[in-house]
Amino acid sequence: MLYLPKGLPAADILTSEGYDVAVCNRHPAHALADGTARILLLNLMPEKAVTELDIARVLARTGRDLTLIPMKISGQSYKNTPQCHMDAFYTDFEALQAERFDGLIITGAPVEHLPFEQVRYWPQLCTIFDWADTHVTSTL
Repeated sequence: MLYLPKGLPAADILTSEGYDVAVCNRHPAHALADGTARILLLNLMPEKAVTELDIARVLARTGRDLTLIPMKISGQSYKNTPQCHMDAFYTDFEALQAERFDGLIITGAPVEHLPFEQVRYWPQLCTIFDWADTHVTSTL
């Protein structure tokens, strides 16, 4: 079973495709059941909903009990995704950093022509990398 935040568009799509998906009626960062792995998603792609669906589809195919928790870097603005979507489904890193997680997926970002140091969220991303070493079992 894949647990997704209540209202996330990917949940309805995956359900219609026949995947075993449930929605979380409470904050998804908290464990839902024993044995359910908690996977963070730091989605840096411009089209957030498209990437959410792609990642959720892959996770749903595993047959494992997983909770997908979208995470964001606080203070960032988004050009291609409405802020209301980010506020509804994504949790700021700072609100999660005291917890431990089973996995962290960090997507690519369209910054291939910039030196890393010029990426506006590079310092925060480095903080997340360092944090993951001690708080996440597996990072992809």
